[in-house]
Amino acid sequence: MTLRSSVVRGLFLVGIVGFGLSSCGSATLRSGDGGAGQSGASGVAGTRGSAGAGGAAGTSATGGVGTAGAAGGAAGSRTATIAITGPTSPTYTNKVLTVTVSVTASGASSIELLKNGTMLSALAGPPYSFNWDTTKEVEGSYQLVAQMVAGGQIVASAPVTVVVDRTPPTIVSMNPATAATNVSLTDPIQAVFSEALAPATITASSVTLALGSTAVGATATLGADGKTVTVGITNLATLVLPGTMTESATAAITDLAGNAFSGASWNFSVPLWVDLGSVSGVKPEMVLDSSGVPIVATIVTAGSASQLQIAKHTTGTSWDTSTPSPQVQTTVTEFSLAIDKSNALFVAWDEGYASGTATPILVARWTGTAWDKSYGQLLHTAGGEAERPAIAVTSSGQPIARWVELVALGSGPGYVSRWTGTAWNSFAGVPSGDCDIQPCRIVLDSSDAPVIELGDEISRWTGSSWTPLVSGGDGLAINSSQQVITFQDTATSIQVLSISTAGAAANYVPALSVTSIESEPVRLGQVAVDGSDEPIVVWFQYDGGTPSSPTNPTLHVARWTGAAWDQGYGTLSNASGQSSLVLAQGTTPIVAWADSATATVHVNKSNH
Repeated sequence: MTLRSSVVRGLFLVGIVGFGLSSCGSATLRSGDGGAGQSGASGVAGTRGSAGAGGAAGTSATGGVGTAGAAGGAAGSRTATIAITGPTSPTYTNKVLTVTVSVTASGASSIELLKNGTMLSALAGPPYSFNWDTTKEVEGSYQLVAQMVAGGQIVASAPVTVVVDRTPPTIVSMNPATAATNVSLTDPIQAVFSEALAPATITASSVTLALGSTAVGATATLGADGKTVTVGITNLATLVLPGTMTESATAAITDLAGNAFSGASWNFSVPLWVDLGSVSGVKPEMVLDSSGVPIVATIVTAGSASQLQIAKHTTGTSWDTSTPSPQVQTTVTEFSLAIDKSNALFVAWDEGYASGTATPILVARWTGTAWDKSYGQLLHTAGGEAERPAIAVTSSGQPIARWVELVALGSGPGYVSRWTGTAWNSFAGVPSGDCDIQPCRIVLDSSDAPVIELGDEISRWTGSSWTPLVSGGDGLAINSSQQVITFQDTATSIQVLSISTAGAAANYVPALSVTSIESEPVRLGQVAVDGSDEPIVVWFQYDGGTPSSPTNPTLHVARWTGAAWDQGYGTLSNASGQSSLVLAQGTTPIVAWADSATATVHVNKSNH
């Protein structure tokens, strides 16, 4: 038998991934084999950036074994890319700016840097960079793009925005304004600049406050707009007021391009008590709406008529008195004011009727355009005479009213009723007695259970009955632990009390020593608790004259700090004693108080 040599060529496969090719392997028949082996498998196509694998060895049906296929194709080439690696977008500058470019491609050519679509510079490298002198450019915004030619095509980078700015920032407005008076330090202290500032340059040392020559601890923050700087005073209680405050912004402040502010200082006057203006009338009651705006109700008398007046603070010392009175008769004798979470006002009041005519308590709700008087009348005894109204509003927006009814010439039974939505539902077993606190008060705890004062004593609803009466005093408030807070006063001290949910009284904080010519004639004190559950008290006393002929009727204010009584609030002079206390932002006292000489109610907010 003649041995024949035969060569079987392997097939080849072309693989294209990127720019790579893959060739097939080949097999050669050897002497002595039973037959020609099959060709080896083709090499695997090269993937982007890596070589293809070799082909597998061939086999023969007659037992022969072919040689292995050749190696796969060469590594595929990477996709061509170009990018501006510096600066980032957007960048603000006022000087020479180094622009760096990265290129990923072999054989790239015509690498250029474009400014707003026009060539700024050709780039040679690597590395590729260009120092752009922006001082020769017109101020404004520019778009930089790097481009090249690769594989016969133009490849461009993502754009980078560069803002050329050589103009320093200026202040366009400030609040308070230069030489402003009657400034409230709980209102924002702000300066608005002409352009966005570098955030790192806004610090407690670049924006400062001073009271006279004394530095004031404060913080400085940059608003989301990048232009508004707000200064916050760390501790108002450390300020000795009244005084002149200076705000300074230094040259350490720069814009985003690094242009320095020239620096500026301005002054404004800060009182101890900010004057929010005054309204006509007596017997003030005050509430705050959800925005912290004071609303004050008073009784205004003209001749034989007396009208309930509702006034809402607008700006400065101005008040809006356009809300009409809900009264029916020409004379209002007493009233109580409350507000719900939707800013709806509730009023409970009594009116003057002809002798022998029943005198009920009336309740109305202000809808924003009119008084809703669908609540009817409160009078338990047919033909009786109700007085001393007090009102509060539940968390669901329903009123709870408290009043007493006269028996003969004296005050008789007390009543408390809750509005169900369609009718009044009375609480059983209300203790009898007139209220000593002026004006009469009712407060609600977090479960809407009422607390009342009568005859200088306190009782609260447990859900099924009233707690036994415990000695109370001036004002009523509820703290976060649902304790009732009130206080008792003498000619020499004020003792704040807490009353538990079970009706047990205890000293809440140490007593405050006071010096008075004569103790207050009636219960005229007010109390509130701040966000830390610390009490703030307002009380009336005479600060001059003699016990038999006292002078200088004055309201005093003090707050327990947690460690001591702070009496830096000063006094409100020429006060009749009638007052109402609320806390702005849960901490700043606002006092509405009646003048001792005229039928005028002043409203002041503390800067302490």
